[in-house]
Amino acid sequence: MSTINLPPTSQDAPQPTDKEVEEELCLLDLEDADSLLEHVQDLISQHLDEFPEDKIDDEATRYAAKMTKASITDGTRNGHVRIIRHLITFHLRRNKKWDAKRVDEQTPGDITAFITQKCGPPEEGFEGRKYSTAVSTRAALTMWYKQLRPNESLTEWRLDSITNTWRGLPTRSRQVSQFMVGLEKTKAKSGEVSSSARALSLEDIHRLYQHCMSPDLSSAQRRAGTVRYVAFLLAWLMLLRIDEVIKLRFENIDKVPGERKFVDGAELKFWIIKTNESAEKKVLNVSGTVETLRSSLAAYYGFDLTVNPRVETINVPTVDESIRDRQWADLVSLGIEWKDSIKAGKQFKLVPEVPEALVPKTSIQSILPGIELPGIELGAANQESIARIPSTPSSQNSLPSGTSPNVIANQSRFTGNSSHLANSLAPAAMNSVAQVMHPHIPSHLPVPSPTLSSTSAAAGLREVGILDDISTVIAGLERCEGLRQVIEQIESGDVQAIRDRYGPSEPGRRGTADPSWPKYSNLVSKRERIHRVLMQDFAGNKERFFNYFTVPPPATKKRKHGADASNLPTEYFRSFRKIVEAIPWREADIVAERQKAEYMDNEGVFSDVKWGQVWDGKNSWEIWREIGKERYQNTKKKVEDINS
Repeated sequence: MSTINLPPTSQDAPQPTDKEVEEELCLLDLEDADSLLEHVQDLISQHLDEFPEDKIDDEATRYAAKMTKASITDGTRNGHVRIIRHLITFHLRRNKKWDAKRVDEQTPGDITAFITQKCGPPEEGFEGRKYSTAVSTRAALTMWYKQLRPNESLTEWRLDSITNTWRGLPTRSRQVSQFMVGLEKTKAKSGEVSSSARALSLEDIHRLYQHCMSPDLSSAQRRAGTVRYVAFLLAWLMLLRIDEVIKLRFENIDKVPGERKFVDGAELKFWIIKTNESAEKKVLNVSGTVETLRSSLAAYYGFDLTVNPRVETINVPTVDESIRDRQWADLVSLGIEWKDSIKAGKQFKLVPEVPEALVPKTSIQSILPGIELPGIELGAANQESIARIPSTPSSQNSLPSGTSPNVIANQSRFTGNSSHLANSLAPAAMNSVAQVMHPHIPSHLPVPSPTLSSTSAAAGLREVGILDDISTVIAGLERCEGLRQVIEQIESGDVQAIRDRYGPSEPGRRGTADPSWPKYSNLVSKRERIHRVLMQDFAGNKERFFNYFTVPPPATKKRKHGADASNLPTEYFRSFRKIVEAIPWREADIVAERQKAEYMDNEGVFSDVKWGQVWDGKNSWEIWREIGKERYQNTKKKVEDINS
């Protein structure tokens, strides 16, 4: 995290006591520990080599394996299990009567003893691991105690005077925080914990700008440098880590520059905490009214709150103004380049295909001596994963001259269901490019051409037609007539087409989505969950799947004489919406069933063998029906929806 140069404090100002400094350091330690829990899986995975898998060769390791398997659910059975086993084994070898599930006043000491064993100096008989190992160990133990006592508070560690019971998380105890602060200082003195040789200054930021935005760089290097410079600048201005900067989104910034009256108490306290952290001691108090906090923060940094921040002064243009002007000039040049490319019938590329060497970390460090920067590896995209398009496009799959960028942008995400659009694409383009660029798009749907040539006169591609096509697909999904149609919609690719058009832009369903996505997310997700039931629970066996969810015809009134019976359904299925609603109920009932003693082995651990002997090939839905827990109805509703 970047820091700033702090002015010297007044000699007359009261100096904080050692106790106050220690208290503030403990608070900062807890704050850092909370922020790391968001990345606990990545944090733990980086240190798994330091916790090797133990061979089950003694009583301690057998007990540790049994405890972790019984206490940690499948949803969290990952890298931190190995750390917990090492904790249990370590203490059982010291004391055979040690209870892994005991949480009392001795638990913080057990935690610090285990971390000491891992990170203590080797010359004293410890393993000598780095401070980062202690951080990951603490994070894993936090998850362990949360799993043991899920109803406890996650923000405290205190003694309940009424019940004489310790409440909260032992990893948040003062003893553990003091230990972690002391361990970090010890590691820093020995050179294991890195620290900046000096703080970044405004001059450094200007030099970084000149380096990232140098006129001597190519256009691609300047564009990449702009992104890096913005990250450096935000980290410096806001005292953030680089990983915090790259997660920022526009909606995270809600303050208007210059509007000091909108700064609330929470933000002022945040800056005061960051100031104390930078000073490595308590120089400002976080308690008080908003005006008190604002005044103390302004006095510390020498700000004059009486000056109107909106008053414009006429001065010689500053370096900041020069930076702003050059940024706008670069955007204007991009627009001119794009316009000229379209006029000339050429393809405009924001980033060239030939990967250029971006500015490496070593180059930045050469202009900022003494500053330790995080190692961010920037590289070109994997060219082999991108489909190669013929250099001479056919007239059937190119865009008309003068096609607007908006149409191109919409086309690049569309996967609609229009016959006139499909006919406008050549079969060769559909076969050679479609399955590479869009493997989930079905054969009966059109695929957008990746070629941006303007040499043909294909008049079928228009933005209105694209939107009409996707609307047709959506209307078809909304007119679903039953469970069988839901599966057909998934397999035809219509559901994936809606997700590709409106859903999040990144894999894993993260990233920026279309503003219309909330209207369609439920439509898409329910069908995807139904398909997962078919593929995972019924192993793709459609006959078994449809037979299970078949229901008797609903009781109807007697048909009038001469009424056409051909319009009546020939099969009736459970409402797919009811099936989706029942998924969490089924999962909870199956979990409860698995806890019964008849499925446990001699050591009290769940046995897959015994489970298989009882249910012999039945899936979880069939077991759910056998144990009499199957239900698809809300307690507030008495009438079940069929074929909704």
